[in-house]
Amino acid sequence: MDLNKRAVFRSGLLPARVSEICAVIGGHTELSGIAPDVVITNFAFRDSFTPLDRNCLCIRGKLDASTVKDVRNGGLAALTDHPIEGIPYILVEDLDTALYRLSKWMYEKISLPSVVITGSVGKTTTKRMINRVMSKQDIVFTTNKNRNVLAELCCYLQNVKGNENLVVWEVCENLPKDAMFSARVLKPDIAVITNLGDSHLGTMEDGKETLYSAVLSMTQGLRENGTVIINADDSESALIEFDRPTVRVGIYDASADCLAFNLCNTRKGTEFDVRFHDEITHVKLSVFGEHNVYNALMAFAAGILRGIDRKDVAVALRGYRNVGIRQNIVRIGKSVVYADFYNASSKSISYALRCFSEIPGLYGKRVAVLGDIAEIEGYEESAYREVAKAVDQSSVDVLVTYGNKSSMIHDYLTRHIEKHHCTTSEELNSYLEKLKKSGKNAYLLKASRSMKLENNMKAAFPLHYRYMKYIERLTSRFLWRE
Repeated sequence: MDLNKRAVFRSGLLPARVSEICAVIGGHTELSGIAPDVVITNFAFRDSFTPLDRNCLCIRGKLDASTVKDVRNGGLAALTDHPIEGIPYILVEDLDTALYRLSKWMYEKISLPSVVITGSVGKTTTKRMINRVMSKQDIVFTTNKNRNVLAELCCYLQNVKGNENLVVWEVCENLPKDAMFSARVLKPDIAVITNLGDSHLGTMEDGKETLYSAVLSMTQGLRENGTVIINADDSESALIEFDRPTVRVGIYDASADCLAFNLCNTRKGTEFDVRFHDEITHVKLSVFGEHNVYNALMAFAAGILRGIDRKDVAVALRGYRNVGIRQNIVRIGKSVVYADFYNASSKSISYALRCFSEIPGLYGKRVAVLGDIAEIEGYEESAYREVAKAVDQSSVDVLVTYGNKSSMIHDYLTRHIEKHHCTTSEELNSYLEKLKKSGKNAYLLKASRSMKLENNMKAAFPLHYRYMKYIERLTSRFLWRE
């Protein structure tokens, strides 16, 4: 690591002795197997994006086993809120509070304006669109992929080079303390809330009350003249009253401040007009679906609030592309696979089904492969009922469900279509091979990350999978830090 290129290091924050880090954390700390005068050069969260070295402080993840592995593979010690046998560690009373204080200590030296994005669905896509828009004017520092928890904020900040003039950050909405602390650290000039749905509700103690609390906490850190951007068409978002200036984006609510109209799907994507501040701008997207129009509207509004010319905003949005396993339409000849299985909720599946139905120029049958939705314990019936309603309203010809719970969708369908349920990955691969032999069809693959549909895509559609990975590697060289 070239320390001279890092703003955090130039400011004198790092490297720092263990005693100095403990002083920043405050409260009661205990050391085990590590001396106060030992130097810490950097922080790492699990085994993700920060290279381990012998003076690296490893942030404890959900699994102690991964932290033990990190430390034994070269890390100095772990930062934890309970003793971990077999490795050196710094013990703190509350890990979230410790990470908040470390992050605040780092960010106060950086002191950049910021745009923060949260919500149940669409955070990462909206963040990437905003990145692209802001890059027309700013040098943006941002999170990689969907990194969005407090521990990752702490670890990322050490990688600020010093030439950036804007931070664009994604924040996890299902952990109220993470959302609150992240907002207080970043002090956003613009807070974007994509929508509120059932994502992660099964992991929240009080369900929607916890979700609302997390979202509201985002405004606690807003700067004095900060603005909130919300979805005017999202009924759940409309239930929350914000005490800050608010920009409402929408398609159906004519009173929305930033309104999209004249929507049109073409073979290459979606086109529409945007009315904002009494001016109309035509926008072309290279992606499909109303959900992406909402994402684009939020990026459009954020760009205008940042002072970027609306023509430049439109150009930036036109150049946006989906890559990898998020909303990625992979075409090889007449065969199409719509890969969208990074994660799922009933709302995102409904969006995907509608988008899949509206894509023009597809050949053969439209086959929807829908897997289980994770982290909705106690909300399964309402979630799968919503998905069934979306299937009924779609133009899907064949429904294939996969997993332990997704068969519930069949129970709530009212439209008669061809349907099949698979309980194992092997059974799904076999059934997809059968469908492939019937002719050129279009396939939507959508499920929670835990279902690992990338394995099924690789097995059933090897050419599409290899092409997708090739484009992902190719474009990663040219995109902002993604």
